[in-house]
Amino acid sequence: MARVFLDPQDTNYIVSNPNTSVYGNNSAAQPQTVTLTSSAAKADIDQNIARVNLAGNIEDFAFKSTGNLLEIYDSAGTLLARVAIQMSEEGTALGTNSGVFNVQINTDMGSENAGAITIGGQAVPQAQEGDDTPPAKVENPAPVQPVEPVEPEPEPEPEPEP
Repeated sequence: MARVFLDPQDTNYIVSNPNTSVYGNNSAAQPQTVTLTSSAAKADIDQNIARVNLAGNIEDFAFKSTGNLLEIYDSAGTLLARVAIQMSEEGTALGTNSGVFNVQINTDMGSENAGAITIGGQAVPQAQEGDDTPPAKVENPAPVQPVEPVEPEPEPEPEPEP
């Protein structure tokens, strides 16, 4: 297992190997982002990372939580990452091709989802240590930063023949 400790000036790190643990630096002047490629599996991302980027749309992934850990699974059911979620008001950002979503721990003890991890306001299934709660897709999460549609470049006009 590789262990990566980011320095304060390391703002972006790409994980492409399985079984990689990434530890952020809470004294970093800039928020630190980890991007998981499709070849990453079983990555552990600590709570000092502000944003985790995934290669795909939010619908391509399934999630479950245990305590403050969000488990992210690909469409084949492979565990991509375990992410420790920040307890700040914003939580940890999750970037996808569908937009950027806040991942938060619901600290409102009077609410139905008290203690649950939410993605874009939608609760993630909670598992107890050692149980077999299956991961699930998150239905209609609200992005904090939607992806702007990209207009295709117009085809260049063919040059006239001489």
